[in-house]
Amino acid sequence: IPFNFQVSEAIVLAPGIGLSSFTEGVILARISKSGKSQLQSGDFSGTSGLVKPVATGITVTIGKVAP
Repeated sequence: IPFNFQVSEAIVLAPGIGLSSFTEGVILARISKSGKSQLQSGDFSGTSGLVKPVATGITVTIGKVAP
C-alpha cells in the first residue's frame, strides 16, 4: 500500500540533536498488530537502505514479522 510521508527537522531525537545532525539515515516503518508503540510479537516491519536528508522516492518494503 503506497504511503506518502515527509520527515522534517521538527523531529527531535534528543535535546539538541535533530535530523540536521546527520548526513544519512535509515527509514524504518512498522505496522503494529497490537497498536502499541513498542515492538511486539507479530508486528510487521521494513527498512530502507541508507538515504540522504534530501532523498525523495524512498521505498520501504514491509516484509518482516517480529517473532
